[in-house]
Parts: sequence; structure tokens; C-alpha cells
Amino acid sequence: MIKDDYVFIDVTWTSKFKHIVPCRGFNYKSTMKSIEALDYITDISPRTVTQEEYETYIHGGDDGPRDERLSQQENPPKRSRAKAKSKDSESTRDSGGKPSRTTRSQPSKLLKSTVRNVSKPKKDVQRINNPGTERVSKPGRTTRKTK
Repeated sequence: MIKDDYVFIDVTWTSKFKHIVPCRGFNYKSTMKSIEALDYITDISPRTVTQEEYETYIHGGDDGPRDERLSQQENPPKRSRAKAKSKDSESTRDSGGKPSRTTRSQPSKLLKSTVRNVSKPKKDVQRINNPGTERVSKPGRTTRKTK
């Protein structure tokens, strides 16, 4: 196997389920090791394919994968919230057109918490409020007097 090869490994399980494991030549050995380590596999047959076949299998052709089993089914569109609201509101109304009292939610009464301002005033380190006082030295620093 050359590292630039494109390889399809046909795998058959004991339940007769078959599938293809696509790989490139540079990771062929590790892919084969991991497949061989699996239980319940009856047949492993690698085959070299062209780059075009490989790309078509992986990414699909111009109009999607050629095999219909490989194409994914389109998911149904999700309904938007606005449509859901209108459908829900129609179902909660009775024949008179008035909403029933049991479906309405009552506003909850929240108690306001009374938290006092417990922050302490900051110390006046620079003594701005007391003019004319001496300057406070920063802790850990000592001044030496020179002779």
C-alpha cells in the first residue's frame, strides 16, 4: 500500500451486515488493526479505488451521493415560537373565547430584601482631609539619615 492510495475496506459482520470503511494509504495499517480487533467480523477485504470514487463516496457527487441509501433524509422544519404560541393559546380558550382562570399565571409577590450598607469608609492614607499634617510613610520602607 502506498501512502497516496485511496482504499475502501469492505467489512462483513456475522449478522451479514456489510459496510465500507474509506481510508487513505497513510493510515491503512492502523485502520486495519482497529477493524481486525473487533469481534463479530467475518470478512475484511480492502480494495484500491480512484481518487474520484473516493471523493464521491466521502463528499457525494455534484447532486449528492449516487447511492440513495447514503443520502441523508431531510429533517422536517421546526415550528417557530410564534406559531407555537398561537396554537397553544387557541387550545387554552374555551368555547366562549375567554381564557380559563386556571391557565393564567398569577404574578408572584417577591419580598424585597433589606440589606444595609455595611461597607466601612476607607482610611485616609494620604491625609487629604487633614491639610498641614505630616506625610505618612509607606510600611516596610525606612529612611536613613545621611551624615
